[in-house]
Amino acid sequence: MTKIESRMLCTTCTEAGRTTTGYFKGETDPFQFGWTRRDDGGHNCPTCSGYEPPTPAATLTEDGDTLELGDGTRLRLKIEPDDRSPMEEMNDSDCYGRLGWGRPDRYQYGEVRPADMDGNAEKLHFSQGYTAIWWQPPEDVKRTDPIFGELRRQVITLLEEGFYLVIVKLEERCDHGDWHEINNAALGGCDSIDQPYLGEIVTDLAEEVKP
Repeated sequence: MTKIESRMLCTTCTEAGRTTTGYFKGETDPFQFGWTRRDDGGHNCPTCSGYEPPTPAATLTEDGDTLELGDGTRLRLKIEPDDRSPMEEMNDSDCYGRLGWGRPDRYQYGEVRPADMDGNAEKLHFSQGYTAIWWQPPEDVKRTDPIFGELRRQVITLLEEGFYLVIVKLEERCDHGDWHEINNAALGGCDSIDQPYLGEIVTDLAEEVKP
């Protein structure tokens, strides 16, 4: 986390004569919450960009983090592996392309690509014996695109590590001082728990658990 040594003002607002008081909270790097850099070295603040600062719930960033709400309740963040197959998860979305198992080759040793894939498909890695996992890239992503290699790496990582299940729990303190869950909201199929993506998920789930 980058420490900010001084409070920065938005040059767009100051040049236009609008009042601006700075646009990030505490000593936290605003870029981890999605602030965008300006070409002139400044930043886009809520006054001129419409961006809303992070909610208190977005401070929940690690598994087990809690946030007391001041009314005898608190939020707790739980992050765990999603039990659903990564292949099923990715095949339900258009952004990753398609995945499938290779077919045995009837004429020689090995396997061939799935019948619903074309010559642009490739093997990603081997699993379950000699059966290959084949990947058909999205139609709108060309091999010459800068993002092609990164997309391939992301798909391999998701196949190996899986997706995440993000849970926000609402807990209440009892008379004995112990915390008990009274509600929860969850979202599965999360391909990342990095900011600002996680902060957006947690903020939405926190709204769902409110009584």
